[in-house]
Amino acid sequence: MRRIDLITWYGMTCHWMITDHKYDKVEYVSVAVLSEFREFIRPIKDWLKDDMLVNGLKEPIMLIYNQNTRKVYVGEGNHRIAIARRVGIELLPVRVVRTTYGDKGKVVKGVDPNEYGYVKGSLYPSEIGLETYSLDELCI
Repeated sequence: MRRIDLITWYGMTCHWMITDHKYDKVEYVSVAVLSEFREFIRPIKDWLKDDMLVNGLKEPIMLIYNQNTRKVYVGEGNHRIAIARRVGIELLPVRVVRTTYGDKGKVVKGVDPNEYGYVKGSLYPSEIGLETYSLDELCI
């Protein structure tokens, strides 16, 4: 397994998140928590691991949140979570997208709809009850 400098890695990842995703409701969530929401156990792709280690993470993990069932699963990022676990990265940037269909995933605290039955389409992970760290906390 290749050793990485986590301070440098987080610096690169923070750069991408602040410049490209500052307004995408991104927060950092622990890899241990994200592993609970993985839809599939994925094998490690060496080319993705190498790119992730050299360049940092350029896109946040995307969780899919069903507002009707309050279930969450990883929509995009199963491979990146597996790589992070293997190389010792403890936190990954995450965003949450709301849906109203499907019945897979793990139940979370969730968000109560407003009086019109509406939940915002894009949510912070902390809004659905996950323990998080903000970009401002980690990307200083």
